[in-house]
Amino acid sequence: MKRLLIFSIILFALIPAQLCASAVKRYAFIVGANNGGNERVLLKYAVSDAATFRSVLKSIGGVADEDVFVLYNPDPRNFYSSLGRMTQKINSDKKKYRKTELFFYYSGHSDQNGILLGNDKISYTELKKNIKSLDVDVRIVILDSCSSGAFTRTKGGTMKPAFFVDNSYDMKGNAIMTSSSADEVSQESDAIRGSFFTHYVLTGMRGAADVNQDKKITLNEVYQFAYNSTLARTQKTTGGPQHPNYHIEMIGTGDVVLTDINRSSSKIVMHRDLEGRFFLRDSSNNIVAEFQKSYGEEFSIAVGSGRYVVVNNHYNSSVSEASINVKEGSAYNLKPSDFSGGSKEKTRWRGEEDEVFADKVKSKMQKLFGDDGDSGDYLLKSGNVRFSGMGGPMYYMLPFAESHASFMGGAGGVIINDSWVFGAGGFGLVNPTKASDYSESFQELEEQYLVLGYGGFFFNYYFNPKSIVTYSVGFMLGGGSCTVVSDLDQDPENFNNSSDFFAFYPFLNVNVNMTRFFRVGAGVGYNYFSKLNVDYIKEDEFNNITINVFAQFGWF
Repeated sequence: MKRLLIFSIILFALIPAQLCASAVKRYAFIVGANNGGNERVLLKYAVSDAATFRSVLKSIGGVADEDVFVLYNPDPRNFYSSLGRMTQKINSDKKKYRKTELFFYYSGHSDQNGILLGNDKISYTELKKNIKSLDVDVRIVILDSCSSGAFTRTKGGTMKPAFFVDNSYDMKGNAIMTSSSADEVSQESDAIRGSFFTHYVLTGMRGAADVNQDKKITLNEVYQFAYNSTLARTQKTTGGPQHPNYHIEMIGTGDVVLTDINRSSSKIVMHRDLEGRFFLRDSSNNIVAEFQKSYGEEFSIAVGSGRYVVVNNHYNSSVSEASINVKEGSAYNLKPSDFSGGSKEKTRWRGEEDEVFADKVKSKMQKLFGDDGDSGDYLLKSGNVRFSGMGGPMYYMLPFAESHASFMGGAGGVIINDSWVFGAGGFGLVNPTKASDYSESFQELEEQYLVLGYGGFFFNYYFNPKSIVTYSVGFMLGGGSCTVVSDLDQDPENFNNSSDFFAFYPFLNVNVNMTRFFRVGAGVGYNYFSKLNVDYIKEDEFNNITINVFAQFGWF
């Protein structure tokens, strides 16, 4: 018993040391330089991008405050001096931790030979030498500057289609992400108050890049998100498309986790029913994050505490907003009910005259279909038009003679941008129906049956289609046939008392979106038949106000 007690004391004494030795230590060396020398334009957001990068690493990147080295507009002397202090700290901490990792981030000017600090330059060769000299297991280099892709031209480096992904994590080596290729410019924007690349890297690290929704954002996830978003956003800028690059020199298994959303004390949890493009603005009107979300996803965005405005650009071009307050240490569950309708800001290019009606129509067509250069032709662009579909049964009735007529049928079609429906449908009088059931004047037709049906083009337009309750207008336009027969098994070619007719059925409906795939509704309409010429029946007897109910299935 005494030996067991001594063994337990020794074991508990060793546990803290073992835990410390197994921990991962992270360091960050962050540089923001607006000034790239007298011959280059002064950047506006390199320093602020660096500050934001520092904040994200501290809050959800696992980097302690004392392990972050930040330089704003340094010269080479400051740069090397700080790098020396970091080297000393890494060397003194080395034996205390099982694994050490380094983030190196630079935002500023550069050319194909090196980064620019004021009128001085640090060559890529020298920069790589200094970074590789740091005694850490993993080095993650992120360069946001023009021609930064030239940094990846390292002898012996290997480009790979993706980073290693495995349940275990035992990676060692270097991973490099650059904002552009070797011959491209990197761009910043007044609209987002930062560089495109850093903006999307940080958005991805906050949670938007969480593909598998495990709340652990990996290097591979962030790169893929930043690449796709940066390229898409810069396709039509004056600087041209910007292609972020990556380069790895890694051995081992696993994927480097950059951020862990679970570490964030404050976050916004996006409800699975939300979809579209989202912009998250803080109380200073800065865009904190910008991302697209598909229906059915649920992920978290790590943010600081405070008030935010979330703008949702829906796929049907409508806009809604939500004003929220994220409290320290809590998660705000953002739901569709938090949003209310908004309106897009109307803008005008300087020197632009008021558009005449024809110009407005042309601009709408260009927005929807895309203008193919100066040819005047319009090509359908899947990036601007969203397609889905719907279909389902519909019932309506109207006063007829001294009774009523009931029509059963349905319609379906293609939905464009969630609002415009183009398709086909058809309706028929509920069969078989004795003609004498409609009016005493038809008593002589005791053994006669009224058979009627029509079909044609179907159109519907939904207002605010993503709301729980919405309304729509539409019509059915086509033709049909009506007959009175004594024998339902009679050959249609022998129908003597029959007539073709023109049909037009406009309607106004109220819809309730029960789920993403199912909606129900009711409404009123007007049934109009013309050229109907059948004995005992007058066409205007069918021309009356209707009441309808329906169900629809599809992707709404």
